Order: sequence, then C-alpha cells, then structure tokens
Amino acid sequence: MTDTRKVADLRIHPRADVVPFPDPETHEQMAADVERRGIVTPLDILADGLVLDGRTRLSIARVLGITEVPVRIVEAADPFDYMVRAALLRRDLSKSQRAMLALELPEYQKAKAEAAERREASKAQPGERADSRIRTQEVEATPTRATDAIAPLAGVSGSYIRKAALVARENPALADRVKSGEVSVNEAAEVVTGRKEEPTPTVKEDANRRLPVIKRTRPLRPWARHFTTWCRAALPEDKPVLLEMAREIDQALSRIGATR
Repeated sequence: MTDTRKVADLRIHPRADVVPFPDPETHEQMAADVERRGIVTPLDILADGLVLDGRTRLSIARVLGITEVPVRIVEAADPFDYMVRAALLRRDLSKSQRAMLALELPEYQKAKAEAAERREASKAQPGERADSRIRTQEVEATPTRATDAIAPLAGVSGSYIRKAALVARENPALADRVKSGEVSVNEAAEVVTGRKEEPTPTVKEDANRRLPVIKRTRPLRPWARHFTTWCRAALPEDKPVLLEMAREIDQALSRIGATR
C-alpha cells in the first residue's frame, strides 16, 4: 500500500546503525537527485511510522526541508530482519559490506548461538572424557550450514561470510572498518590471521579527497550548512569523539566554501 507521510511522523529503527550508510559520492548523488526530482522511491515503513528501508532518503528529506515523503506500508513479523534483508538488496554495498551485514540475519545469529551451546556442552568436565560423537562442524565458532544458507541472499559465498565472521569475532574494531567500506574482508582476514599488518586508517584522507566534490555540488550546500546542527541532534552526548569529528568536518566544509 503506497501513501504519503509527514517526515516528522517517521522514525528510524533503533538498530539501523548495523546497515552501512552510502559512501560520500553516492550520498552526494542521491541528495542532488532528491533536490531535483524529490523522493521517487517510497520508503518502506510499518503502519506506526517505523522506517525499515529508506533511512538515507529520510535523512536527506529532513536536511532539504521536505515535509512529506512517499511511503509503502509493509507488514513484518520481524522488523529488524526485514530491514537487514532490504539492505542486502542494495546495489551500493560492496561485497565485503554485504558479507558483514549478512552476519546480522536472525537465522545466522540463531545458528551461532546453538553452535556455542554445543561447543560448551562438548567440553569435558573435571574427571570426565569429552564426547567423541560431537563432530567438529557442530562445535565450530562459525556454523558452516548457516553461512552457506544465507550466502545467496548476500550475493557472496559461504566461505566469504565465514571470513567476515572470523574478523568480527577476533577484531571488532577492524570489522567496523570493513562495514564502513574502508577495508575488504580478505584484507581484514589476513590481518587477524597474522599474515598482514592492519592498514593505516584512511578515512580522513578519503574525506579530504571528496570535499572538493561537495564544493562543486550546489544541491549539497544545504546539507553542509546544517551538518553540525544535525550531528548535535542525532549523536548521543556520550560520544564526544563523534561530535568532535562532526565539528572538524563542518570546519573543513566552511574552508572550501561549501556552506556559503
């Protein structure tokens, strides 16, 4: 069912941060297109206004001052599962990002928990002998059958998802860099297995490289002008590092004239 809703009546899913935002260049293109044509593709929402697909479109609408957006009201037994599956169908996510996101699927999380229980049950108690009937596949940290099952949806192989799971388990901070698109799953897997040193973060260098694009893109100037204001409202006060990063970006935008 397609309808329109006031932007003020819509809210983002509380766990939407597991889905990567588009890269800066894609975001710029989306913002320019929305300012030129408006929001063409409806947002998928629940009847109560919870957004399951369309977070970026909604944020752009808010920045541009759009008061109403087209929506498609859907039913979802598990809203989080719907949101993750919808995100996996996005073309702008890299292979590595899809592999990491696939780990959030409920069926994988359930299989992972069951494997952990079997692994714990297989441990021998003092004075007892471990049950030799427990097979390696049943006690491994990353369930093979589960990763193979979700692979088609993610558009990657089961072995690739298992690499992502290894990185997420051994180095959560590095996994976050994979989710952001800065590092690939293969690179991260080599780091956690000791075959390669962790690459130096290049987020700031990449942001600086893209800033001139913002200067040349007139439709993004309203976004740049309100960037710090939005961050102060959206970011929790207990995240001073993120707020400081927002201020630094805002100052850089001002220097290149994007906020004029």
